[in-house]
Amino acid sequence: MKKALLLGSFLALGASASFGAAIDLGTSCTGGNVASATIGSLNADGYICGDKLFNAFTGTGLTGTLTFKQLNAPDQYALTITPTGGSISTAFSFGFTVSVNPSTFPYMITQITTSMDTANVNGGNPQPNGSTGTVSLSVGSGFTLFGLNVAAEGGQSNMLTKSDIYSFAFNPGGAPQNGANGKFQDATIDIGQSAVPEPVSLSLTGLGLLGLGFFGRRRLKS
Repeated sequence: MKKALLLGSFLALGASASFGAAIDLGTSCTGGNVASATIGSLNADGYICGDKLFNAFTGTGLTGTLTFKQLNAPDQYALTITPTGGSISTAFSFGFTVSVNPSTFPYMITQITTSMDTANVNGGNPQPNGSTGTVSLSVGSGFTLFGLNVAAEGGQSNMLTKSDIYSFAFNPGGAPQNGANGKFQDATIDIGQSAVPEPVSLSLTGLGLLGLGFFGRRRLKS
């Protein structure tokens, strides 16, 4: 039991160390405040917003701004992707890893939601256009957003994890000559979390209770 607890402590320390190397956005990321970073020159060690670490950024074909915001602390976080110039009509991809700081047990990521705004490349009413935004997750089911309406198109996936790899791929679709292809304007990724005890912790708690019951029973017998 002692060895297991020691191993867990070392693992937690290792995870905490990765948080320590990242840029802590501090108060600029809390209480609805927005902190931003430039896509294309993102810090390799990542960014800390509240108890979340965002790092391991990937992507091609996109320049612009990534904003971080903590909402309803500590239960929800939001990242917004905004391209340079306000829109982009060519395909691109963007991704990152989001992790919960192990010191904030028992919080875990329980839901990731994405909403996407698009418009028609020829202007006017953005309905319809043939663009799509495909979301992939390492934990939880992916989904596809369609650029059909004036309002943002949204989708969500449920999970129970301390870390998830998120990726978003935009395809403008259609053809310019018939006005069917779309231009991407922005996407907001909401990350929800809840206080959920981890299975390992529950097991250790259960073992502890069993041990107390065992020794209590021996004392009663004696």
